[in-house]
Amino acid sequence: MRRCVKTSLVMNMRLTSTVDARTKNIVKAIAEKDWSSFCDLTMSDSQEMHAACLTASPPVVYMTDTSHAVVELVHEYNRVVVKEGQPQLKICYTFDAGPNACLFVPAAAVGQVMSLLLKVFPPSDHCTLDTYLRGLPCPTPQLIPSLEAVSLDLINNFHSANSPAGIKLQYFMHTTVGEGPRVIAKESHNNKPSEVPKSSDVSNTSGATPSCHLIDPLTGAPIFGPAVS
Repeated sequence: MRRCVKTSLVMNMRLTSTVDARTKNIVKAIAEKDWSSFCDLTMSDSQEMHAACLTASPPVVYMTDTSHAVVELVHEYNRVVVKEGQPQLKICYTFDAGPNACLFVPAAAVGQVMSLLLKVFPPSDHCTLDTYLRGLPCPTPQLIPSLEAVSLDLINNFHSANSPAGIKLQYFMHTTVGEGPRVIAKESHNNKPSEVPKSSDVSNTSGATPSCHLIDPLTGAPIFGPAVS
């Protein structure tokens, strides 16, 4: 990333021209509970950041073929739910400085999204479902017909003889949004350095837990990390 800042005109234009405005817009979307705008802004920012990295000298490449396969799956899923008049079920991705995908998924869509992911990116022969799908229990219902059709198209695209090798995930991690920022009370200085502040010493400043699921990336090859509730 340091190389991008030093050598990429596009990255510097992004930092000076678009980041502040997009940050204000995404804060506004969160405050107004505008889920569709939140999704669009989140994906646009991720795309722009990785595109800017490619203009560094030499280029900085974080995303892999698997990363791009995840992106395609998300857009195909969104195309279906929007066409069916359910934009509130849209999902979105973001990638930090690496190949791992982090997906934000509304709670009402978690089952269908996870079923789609498992259909398109099944575990390898030496991996059990318990080790592949980690974290909180997650429903995996039968796909609705429109998403079943999407899954077959994606499988053909990603796993045909002409597809790049290695389009696979390491594992999924399903989790929930945390409690958010905390303020440590003055009295908590009595805790020893190695101790975690007591629950009585902190206060939750984030309000109610967001009603969405996050599939968050962990370390390793491109994976789906957590999903958020």
